[in-house]
Amino acid sequence: MSTPSALHSKKTPKWGTSKEIIALATTLLDGHIDLDPASSPEFNLLVQALKIYTEHDSGLTKIWAGTVFLNPPGGLVTEFWNLLTQYLMSGHIVKAFWVGFSVEQLCTLASEKFHPLDFSTCVLRKRIPFLQESGEPGGAPSHGNYVTSLGCNRALFDKLFAYKGKVSHGLLAV
Repeated sequence: MSTPSALHSKKTPKWGTSKEIIALATTLLDGHIDLDPASSPEFNLLVQALKIYTEHDSGLTKIWAGTVFLNPPGGLVTEFWNLLTQYLMSGHIVKAFWVGFSVEQLCTLASEKFHPLDFSTCVLRKRIPFLQESGEPGGAPSHGNYVTSLGCNRALFDKLFAYKGKVSHGLLAV
């Protein structure tokens, strides 16, 4: 296990999600991911989304639809969260999975119209071993992480995540 780095989130805003979390998310998203709006060709080797938007595509300016996997880049959490929930509420997105790099994001998003705790969320017992863009382990961050499913089956979320941490279901959990 890598020693957590206090500078983990400052090295780069690009941190890939572990294979284990991606596999669980894919199960929640009916076995496939239509879109990863904040990705790279390197990270998509693991995510295997049918379509990705890279930083050069500016995913915040594109239309999102279908099943969405999202590990937002640092510095744009609020913008990506608001667009995700906007497309979910409009029906463009049918299901989504959000990776929260830090529990501090829950505070950052507290003033938004929708909040991760409005949906099915798991505050993870162990930190996610995020990946560098090369696919190599980047070490665990020095802070806790959470994951949120939007529009996904809450019983399935419980089955997949209850052993990983504290699960809660908000008023918008299905």
